[in-house]
Order: sequence, then C-alpha cells, then structure tokens
Amino acid sequence: MFASELVLAFTWLINQSFRWRVVSRSAFPERLPNDDEQLPAIDMFICTVDPEKEPTTEVMNTVISAMCLDYPVEKLSVYLSDDGGSPLTLYTAQEAYEFARSWNPFCRKYKIETRSPDAYFCSCSTAVDGTDFVQEQRRMKNLLSLAFTFAIKYLIPRMCYAALAFQPINAFPELCYSLIPQLCLINAISLFPSVSTKRFLIFGAVHLSWMCQNLREEFVIGGTIKTWWKEERMRKMRCITSDLLTCFDFTMNCIGAKQIKFLLTNKAVNEKKLQLYENGIFDFEGSTMVLIPASTIAILSTITFLGGLVKVIMQESYGAMFGQLYISFFSMMSGYPILEGILIRKDKGKVPLAITLYSAVWAMFILIIFHRW
Repeated sequence: MFASELVLAFTWLINQSFRWRVVSRSAFPERLPNDDEQLPAIDMFICTVDPEKEPTTEVMNTVISAMCLDYPVEKLSVYLSDDGGSPLTLYTAQEAYEFARSWNPFCRKYKIETRSPDAYFCSCSTAVDGTDFVQEQRRMKNLLSLAFTFAIKYLIPRMCYAALAFQPINAFPELCYSLIPQLCLINAISLFPSVSTKRFLIFGAVHLSWMCQNLREEFVIGGTIKTWWKEERMRKMRCITSDLLTCFDFTMNCIGAKQIKFLLTNKAVNEKKLQLYENGIFDFEGSTMVLIPASTIAILSTITFLGGLVKVIMQESYGAMFGQLYISFFSMMSGYPILEGILIRKDKGKVPLAITLYSAVWAMFILIIFHRW
C-alpha cells in the first residue's frame, strides 16, 4: 500500500504541470497569408496493411478527405502506403482518385466543410468495442517506451510529456486498491483508521479533494456528474486492462523476453456493435485476454463487499471497516457494466462464458490464497 501511495504521489506531481498555467488556444484563419505561394508544402502519409481488418472504403475515405483539404492543390501531396500489397487497395485507390477529381471541385464550389464522403452522406458513428483497449494499450506502450527520454529541454513540457508517458504505471496502485482493502475486509482485518479517529479525516479529506478536483474539471468543459462517473468508470477499467498489459509488455521487452510488435486492430463497422455503442452499452465480444483482469476484480469486489458487509453487521464494526466498505462498494459499482454483462445480458455483446469461468476461478484462487496467508 505504501508503494502504491508513492506511485500515486509521483503521478500527481507530474500531472500538476497541466494545472499550473492553463492555456486556451484559438485558431485565427484570417491571419493566414492571402498569397498561396507563401503557404508551406504539406505531405500526408496514409498507411494500411490488411483490407479485411481495415476496410478499404474507410481507407479511401481518409485518402479523399486528405486530398480535398481546403489547401492549395499544388502544395498538397498525399501518399498511400499499402504494406499488404493488396490488389483491392490498388483498384479502390484508382477509383478514389477518379471520384476525388469530381468531389474536390464540388466541395470547393459549394464551400462544403465536411469533405469526407462517408461523413457527408451518412451521419453514423463508429462502433467502439474491445479493440479500443488494444489500441489504448499500443499507444501507452509506445509512450512508456519513450518515457525515459531527455530530448525535451524545459521542465514543464517534460513533466507534461511524462504525465502521459507514465500513465500506465497507475495500473499498480489501482490493482492494489482493487485487491488489498477488499481481501482485508472479508477477513475482518482493519486496514484504515476508524471513522471516530482524527486520522480518518486525513484520508477523507484527500479523497474528497480528489473528487472535487475531478468534478470541477468536468464542469468546466460542460460535463455533468453522470459524465464524470462514466469517465471515472472508464479510467478504472482502462487501468486494470490496457494499462496493466502495457506495463507487462514493456517489462517483458526490457528483459528481452518479448519483442514489441505492431498489433493491427479490426476497424470494420458491425451494425450490431454500432447499435450497442449508440445505446451506450459496452461490447465485451472479442476482447478475451484484456477482460480477464477487469472481470476478475469485478467478481472479487462483489464477493468481498457482500461477505464483508455480513461480517461488519455481525461484529458491529461499522467505524473500523467503513473505509474498506466504501472502497469495495466503489469498486463494485465501477465494475457494474461487467457484472451486467456476466449476469443479466443475453446478447452477443455480453461477457463470454469462458471469460466468466476464468475470472471466477481466479477470484476464488485469490480469496483462498489470501485467507491461508
């Protein structure tokens, strides 16, 4: 627990760089030079590998959007790199070029701002599923690999970069607070000061100030308590899934046990997944290894909260166990979408049975090991 507090203190310190001097930037297009000759040339690179996982129509929409930017044509170059060498990509690139020859003048003539054909002709959103955690893991792993660089000269920019690069290490204190207080609760072990003592005020003040800070930042950008709770729930889920796997992969790479490789995620739009996304429902299909830690903690938090609550009522130790009861309840409610996917939902986006069984076995194993220890 002490090591977790040190990690949290470190991440809190480097995150203060974002709050010391908040900068709000605005764009002034009217200040651009009127003469197109004074504008710099721009090169845009678009990469694709697998037309099955990266639908060719989506790639071509990106290409056309880049070609139709509101920028002098002679100053803009778009390069498409097909590492898979697919004939389908070559054919659709030729068709996209022919379409852009008509689409670009049309957009310029009628001053259309939305120049992606897909976005212009269809207002549908892209579905979000378990692959988003894989993308987040890949992004965090790349940042963590560069976290120890000293190429940035000044302190505050370096701290801002470090706040992003060291974000995955929050997985360790999050994992610690998702296991130790709950396991101590179900075994009737008091971990925090009693509510009746003055020491408890310190813990309460720290937690309350953290919540107030997050709520204030949410309200500043026009959010609500509901959006804050959803973001907090996603933060916790990200910490114990993609961030945890990021730290594991980075450690294995450092000791030479595993090489960092490029993971291609599926970007094809599924209508059923799109409907779940539009309804604000999690889609747990297809993210097996990523979900096991999160579902294990969700099951463990539920068992420990219910079991610990019974012991607290029987022993009447409300004051001594209040802190652990609160943490267990908070953790259980954060994992409610997973519990819903395990117990209630019957659609294809529910938590697969194999993940449920694996997680239940891991949860029981942790409970037994801690009880014997």
